[in-house]
Amino acid sequence: MWGLFGVAVTEFLLGLTSSVQLWAGDIVPIAYPIGWPKLNSLVGIVHSIEFCAISALAVAHARFHIWRHTKLRDNALRIMAPMAFHR
Repeated sequence: MWGLFGVAVTEFLLGLTSSVQLWAGDIVPIAYPIGWPKLNSLVGIVHSIEFCAISALAVAHARFHIWRHTKLRDNALRIMAPMAFHR
């Protein structure tokens, strides 16, 4: 949860320090551009590292649970599924 908050904050800072107006989906402006290129570059690097770290954690989390369900046969998927899908 905190990682996603950090990505959102750095996204806002990217828009704030940019030299051009950035838009979220061509609908909502992210922030009024101030035009600080050095700070924009630093925030961009931090934003990229945060995004890659969260992506790696999500992949590792998914791999762990797939391994747990398939190799250990922990029955968690069966517990979550409706009774109609049970054998």
